[in-house]
Amino acid sequence: MKGDGHVGGQKLCTEQGTIPYKKASHTEKRFTMIGLTSLDGNPVMCVLITQGKDPNLSVETGIDVTINPDGNTEDVDFFFNNNGEGKYFPGGPVCTYRGKKIPTMIRWNESASITSDILVDMLKTLDFLDVIPRDGKRRPFLLIDGHGSRLELPFLNYINTPTDHWVVCIGVPYGTALWQVGDSKEQNGSFNMAMSKAKQELLEFKTRHTFENPTLQPTDLIPLINTAWKQSFARVDKNRNAISSRGWNPLNRNLLLDPLIRQTMTEKEKAMESTSNDYKLPSAVLNSNHIESKNVPSDSSTSSTSSTHISSAQTSLNFSSGTSLFCLTSIVKKEQLMQARERIKMDQKEGDDAVEKLKKSKKLTAGICYKNDVVRLGKSVFEVCREKIQNKNNELREKIQKQERTYLELKRKADELIASKANIELLSNKDLNVILRSLKRKEDKNKLPTKKQMMIELYYQWKDREPIKFDYSAGINVNVTTVDEEDDVVVNDDEVVEI
Repeated sequence: MKGDGHVGGQKLCTEQGTIPYKKASHTEKRFTMIGLTSLDGNPVMCVLITQGKDPNLSVETGIDVTINPDGNTEDVDFFFNNNGEGKYFPGGPVCTYRGKKIPTMIRWNESASITSDILVDMLKTLDFLDVIPRDGKRRPFLLIDGHGSRLELPFLNYINTPTDHWVVCIGVPYGTALWQVGDSKEQNGSFNMAMSKAKQELLEFKTRHTFENPTLQPTDLIPLINTAWKQSFARVDKNRNAISSRGWNPLNRNLLLDPLIRQTMTEKEKAMESTSNDYKLPSAVLNSNHIESKNVPSDSSTSSTSSTHISSAQTSLNFSSGTSLFCLTSIVKKEQLMQARERIKMDQKEGDDAVEKLKKSKKLTAGICYKNDVVRLGKSVFEVCREKIQNKNNELREKIQKQERTYLELKRKADELIASKANIELLSNKDLNVILRSLKRKEDKNKLPTKKQMMIELYYQWKDREPIKFDYSAGINVNVTTVDEEDDVVVNDDEVVEI
C-alpha cells in the first residue's frame, strides 16, 4: 500500500500543529485484475493474474482474517466448511451471467501480466461453461485493446478456428483511456480507490487486534479484491454509464465528439461529417452546430464593423515579435499540420492493399493494423501472423544450419590434425588453435590461450567433451489448425463481451 494514491474527501484528525500519519505496509504482491463486462453492464468474469512461478492455493482462495473460521484446522472438512463468499476462505468474485455462475479465473506468471495463452484460457472458460451460446450465424463479439498479446499466434488461432469462432476487434491503440470501459472512473478508477481504502482498513484491523505481523500478506489479496470489486466492476448501473458515455451502447459514435479527438480531424473531414454517412455524428450535435461555430456572430452589421476596425488597426500591429508573432506562427503551423494530415491520409489509401501492408511490416502491432484500416483480428491477420512466424522460424533454421556446417567443418579439420600426429605436443600453435576452437562451447567465456603449453593443458581438459548437438526445434510452433473458408458472420449486439 506504499505508493497508493490519496482517496478524495478523506480527512484525518490529529493534534493541532502536527502532521497526521498512517501506518503503511511495505510488502508487495504484484497482480493484474481484468474485468470482463457485457454491453448491458453486467459483469461476466473476473480474471486475476498473480506474480509467482508456482500456484499457491492459500493465495488463490484467500484468507479473510476478519472472520472466525468454523471448526479446527485439523478437521478433514475444515476447508470445505469455510470455503465460499463471506467465509474464512472466500475465493474470488463469482459472476452470474445468463444464469451461469462464472468463478474467478486465476493464473500465475513472474511478470503478473496478460499473455496470449491466458487470453485463450479466458475464452475457453466461457466456451466450456457455454456462457454465450452459438446458434445459427450468431457469434460472440469481443472488444479489446492493442496489447501485444492480442496479436500473438495462440490467441489468433483460437478465435479463428473454426472461422469466426470469436469475432474480435481492437480499439484505437493510442486512445485507450478514452474508449475502453475498463479504464473509466466507474470501473478502474473506483476499483483503485476502493482497494486503497480496503487495504488501510485491513491494516488498521490487524493493528487493533495486535497481530504478530500486522502487515498485508499475499493471502489478503483475494478478500481485498472482493471488497473493491463490489464497489467498481460489479455495479451494473455505473457500468452502463461508462458504456453509454463511450458510445458503445447505444452505439452512437459519441467518442467522436471528444475535443482531443476532434483536434486530429482535417478540414475536409469536418466539412464531410454533416453529409457523409462515414462521418455521421449524433444529429442533435450537428443541428446545434456548437462544436465548430460556437459563439460566432452572424449579424451583418457586426461583421462590417469588425472588418473596418481591423483595417484601421493593421498599420499598428507588430508581427515581428510578441503576442502578434506567436498568434501568426500558431495559425500558420495549424494550417501546415492540416495539410500534412491530408497528405498522410491520401498516401495511406494508395498503394498496396491492407494485407500486403501488414505483410511488409517488420512486426505486427495494433498501431500497424489500425493504420491500415484493419481493426478485426480475423482470418487475414491470423494468416499474416502465422506467415511472419514461419518466416522467422525459417531464418532461425537457416542460421542453425549455417552454424552446424561451420562446426562440422571445423571438427573435421581438428580430427584430421589429431590423427596426423602420434603426440599432440608435436602440433603447431596454429593447429592447436583449430582443435581448441572445435572443443570450445558457449559457456567458455575466456579467450583461447596463445602459449603452447597452456593450449596443450586446455586440450586435455576439453578433449572428452561431447560433440555439439544442434536443436532445430527452437522457435515458435506454427502447427495450428487450418482455418476453413466460411462466409462472414453477423455479430449480434446481444452477444457482446468487453474487456
